[in-house]
Amino acid sequence: MHVTILSLGTLGDVAPFVGLGAGLVARGHRVRLATYARYAEPIAGAGLDHHVLPGDPARLMNSEAARRIARASGRPAAYDREQRALEQALAAKARRVFDEAVEACRGTDLIVYSLTAAFAGSIAEAMELPAVQGFLVPVTPTRAFAPLLAKRAQSRLGGLGNLAAHLVASWRFGNSFRQLQDDWRRESLGLPPLPVRLPYGGPLVEADRRRRPLLYGISPSVLPRPADWGDWIEMTGFWPQPLPPGWQPPTELEAFLEAGEPPLCIGFSSAGGGDGERMTGIVLEALAKVGRRAVLLSGWGALGDSVRSPLVHVAEKVPHAWLAPRVAAMVHAGGAGTSHEVFRAGVPSVVVPFTGDQFFWAARAAALGTAPPPLPWWELTAQQLAEAIETVLGDPGYARAASGLAGRIAGEDGVARAVAAIERQPLAAAHSAPGASSPNQALRTF
Repeated sequence: MHVTILSLGTLGDVAPFVGLGAGLVARGHRVRLATYARYAEPIAGAGLDHHVLPGDPARLMNSEAARRIARASGRPAAYDREQRALEQALAAKARRVFDEAVEACRGTDLIVYSLTAAFAGSIAEAMELPAVQGFLVPVTPTRAFAPLLAKRAQSRLGGLGNLAAHLVASWRFGNSFRQLQDDWRRESLGLPPLPVRLPYGGPLVEADRRRRPLLYGISPSVLPRPADWGDWIEMTGFWPQPLPPGWQPPTELEAFLEAGEPPLCIGFSSAGGGDGERMTGIVLEALAKVGRRAVLLSGWGALGDSVRSPLVHVAEKVPHAWLAPRVAAMVHAGGAGTSHEVFRAGVPSVVVPFTGDQFFWAARAAALGTAPPPLPWWELTAQQLAEAIETVLGDPGYARAASGLAGRIAGEDGVARAVAAIERQPLAAAHSAPGASSPNQALRTF
């Protein structure tokens, strides 16, 4: 079987799909991953084909528009306003991504797409191909917990309030790029606009209406599957990215790790609030207060770029799967991918969420006892960070909770379960092979 996977976003958004693709390849399938050019190395290392989609997420994350969104975190009205402004600015670029994604899906048997590439459901519809949704964050409406961007993990109105909040969140997501998607469906795919189904609508609702299989790459030990989800929704477990073949850690990093007690690891991946200098200052002051060594992962946020200290080792990127088990604790932003790698490693953490789903995973870490209450980045001070580090290192309960959680996760095989679910999907009798006619006239002439 030939599978095309589409995923957009940061490395944390894409890396689990590299892991899923590697699992499919190990089962003898051919896999094409459509995403940005900057992820070519891990994709090739996992034995996947790479179809490059236009764009550079690092440039986007470091743009002024992204900084305004990060600064608006915690203020829902301002956050929505900045998000809409970003969507308008990205409209032309998004259309190019949509069109190139169509090319990526030609000649495939089945499409797997992420939440960040939910538009690919329309491609599957136009090409009459089976499709599987693969999401890393829980967006299906439920009474069990509040939606990702809610201030609280549990609505004051209980289960009914949670469900109502999810419906509102789904409506908002369904209206993201709505006009752009409807125009594209009509002009490029020959499809009608996405139906409006009150009280909410959009690509996720349409996928649910079709009972399109949805695989959540989330550990059920981290987030139990809600009982009110449909039977087409499966919580498989996390999809870790394998280490690249032949990968070796830098000798300087190994020497630093071996030079004393396990250090901290501090990094905010693609986050940073657009203020790497401020965050670096806070981190260095906090380290001085607690008297600990640390590995700083600079990431896209330019953390620690100017640091020169024997107590700090700065690296741009190191696989969390390798580094996390070798440190005393992780200080991170709380994205889905990083959070799951930290949970797998069995180390406690301090979570400094910046935006989006990071607040949800930060709350889960605190609820599971592997981290103290989260420290939102816009409120962060060196004193707060130092106190949180001392708390997580000084109270053995955090380490015990982290170790116990890692033991439960070790008994899961999210990739194998996801691959098995994909293999159960019936394939179309005919599809849009290269040079073949599509049943859709607009797609034939695209």
